[in-house]
Amino acid sequence: MATPTGRYARLGGAATVLAMQVAVVVLAVIAVIAAILWLSALRRLRSLTSEHDSTLGQLTATRTELADNRRTHDEAVRGYEAEATASTRKLEETASDLGDARNRVAEIEVELASANETIRANEVALDASDKERDDAVARADDLHDQVVALIDDRDALREEMDRVKEQPALVLGEPAANGSDDITTLWQLELARSERTWAHSVAVNPETDASPFETSTDPVRTAVEIEASALREEVGAFITIDWQAEPIDDPSRRQLLLRVAQEILASASREPAPSTLRVTGDADVTIELFATDDDDTTMNVIVPAIDHDLVDVTSAHGLSITVKAS
Repeated sequence: MATPTGRYARLGGAATVLAMQVAVVVLAVIAVIAAILWLSALRRLRSLTSEHDSTLGQLTATRTELADNRRTHDEAVRGYEAEATASTRKLEETASDLGDARNRVAEIEVELASANETIRANEVALDASDKERDDAVARADDLHDQVVALIDDRDALREEMDRVKEQPALVLGEPAANGSDDITTLWQLELARSERTWAHSVAVNPETDASPFETSTDPVRTAVEIEASALREEVGAFITIDWQAEPIDDPSRRQLLLRVAQEILASASREPAPSTLRVTGDADVTIELFATDDDDTTMNVIVPAIDHDLVDVTSAHGLSITVKAS
């Protein structure tokens, strides 16, 4: 019979063997589990590797696409920048052209304003020219009427003078033998002629303006001044009257003095230089014509041929005619 020690030894050996078997089984299980885990991990690794490769391919493709897009974007940006630069340059040129256009518009506005002023001035000048033409036509008609009236006056005076010459009893300053005063009549005709000359050539409004003879204290002086004013208006003769003589009462001397002054004024009206007709004296009245300027210009006037004992004609630098009292 076995001893307890032997039994315990057999039991210990069996336990050891069992423990080893259990350990082997455990290890086998662990190995199997490890193999399963390893296989699972390998499959997972392969799957992850495949996913990684796929993702890497996608990323590479995406990167390539992004690079292409970036190049396209950069090219587009450069194109946009070039277009923006060209647009900026074009805008600057357009702004410069706009400034030039505005300056040109301002110049054109100034030219237009000047043209409008010129047009208005021309219109005013045209209106003035039309008015001057109408005035000239009216003046020509008045001059024609005046010439006709002067011719009538001349013919009447000639007839009156011829009639007076046929009367041997007529003496200047004295009534005629038949009782009529023909010299007074002639003087009245002269005054009527002078008043008509004033109305036609001197008066602004002869219908409303009072006749200068109504208030005149020296009708001879008034008639001579009217004659000079009429010549100034009709032919532009600039003749100044310097009257220093005393009034004359005798109708014959009045008419003689007036007719002599009219002849001198008619001759002086043809001279371009301004002149002065000076009348001085009391009993003997002297009529002098001389140039108004200071250089003693000789007046080239025609000396009227007057053959009368009471008239003395001289000429040097000017014309001097003396109408004597007796």
